Amino acid sequence: MTPPLRRLLETIGTEVAYRWTSTRWTLRACRLRATGRHGAFQHPARTPDARALTAAWNRAWPDSQPRGHMLRDHRDRSVRFHSLPGSKRYADSAEEYAEILQRHHTVINEISGNTPVDELIVIATDWGPRDLAAGWTRRRLPSSWPWKKFSDPDDGFTNYFWVASRLSRAQFDAVLTAVADDEGRAIVIDMTTTWLYAPYDGGADALLPTTRARDALQDLHPDWLPPAF
Repeated sequence: MTPPLRRLLETIGTEVAYRWTSTRWTLRACRLRATGRHGAFQHPARTPDARALTAAWNRAWPDSQPRGHMLRDHRDRSVRFHSLPGSKRYADSAEEYAEILQRHHTVINEISGNTPVDELIVIATDWGPRDLAAGWTRRRLPSSWPWKKFSDPDDGFTNYFWVASRLSRAQFDAVLTAVADDEGRAIVIDMTTTWLYAPYDGGADALLPTTRARDALQDLHPDWLPPAF
């Protein structure tokens, strides 16, 4: 095959892949919009719980949004842990999923003072119908309520934040597993909002009230730290 022909075929392949992705995106967006099964909402909740959470969040994390990557200004109080040995990113077996959940629960218990799962709060990020990942919150957290939204200037998308509490262990683990599989975004807090746990696909960032508390937590799990730490 001559180089010009190879380049032509590569160009055609790229164009076909782009058009297929665009078509798939459009069809799913139409379906989500028609069925209402996406993550967008027009108006946030105006309940006492919503007002209390907003006040507590603004005291603890002023000018910050409830997304893990949006909380990077607090690095002096944060530590990152990986969720599988060898910094492996995704689980391939039941044993590896169990390891991920065990590490998540261990750290959450340590930073929350062993707060029961049903007293924890999950803030889940979702998106509008034009995003292929939209709608995961309603599938896994059907009792969640709309809290706030934020238009991210970095990617142009609007993030919609849903809140769920009083979860069972199975529901809570389903959220952690979805995040581990890169099928959603969420953070974990309690009503004090003095600490924050932000899992992602491959690990989690724990944010604590002070640098000293961060250092103490970090020292508990040296084998879970990123290699370059």
